[in-house]
Amino acid sequence: MQLESCMAFLFRERALPKSSKRLTAKAAIFAFMNSIKLSSYYRLYAFSDYQSMKSALPYMRRVVLAKGLTEVGEAEARSYMGRISGRGYKNYLEPLSSHNNNKGTGIQSLITALQALYKQNGFSARYIVIERG
Repeated sequence: MQLESCMAFLFRERALPKSSKRLTAKAAIFAFMNSIKLSSYYRLYAFSDYQSMKSALPYMRRVVLAKGLTEVGEAEARSYMGRISGRGYKNYLEPLSSHNNNKGTGIQSLITALQALYKQNGFSARYIVIERG
């Protein structure tokens, strides 16, 4: 609960000017805690409500997808998930050395990425943002 109030403070639009170094440092800490690297190009952020997602968007560099989790389609998920050549999509819960390190669809891969993120910070994901960079 305390972390949620801290996140709300960090991304309140008028709390601090965008150019503030203090905000940048806090945003970097938040991004590390609330994101997972999908591939070499994309990073996934998860938000529990629409308002916190909307507040964070101006502080992100290149957003390529910002949607509710239920609105994400297979074609969109496929284009952002990490692929294992010849075997499907990356399973973010398992290390690459294990035998069960691939998933058949992009949505299944996205779900494992969200599960890994939930294990890190304990927040449920109703809205997701994918950032390139």
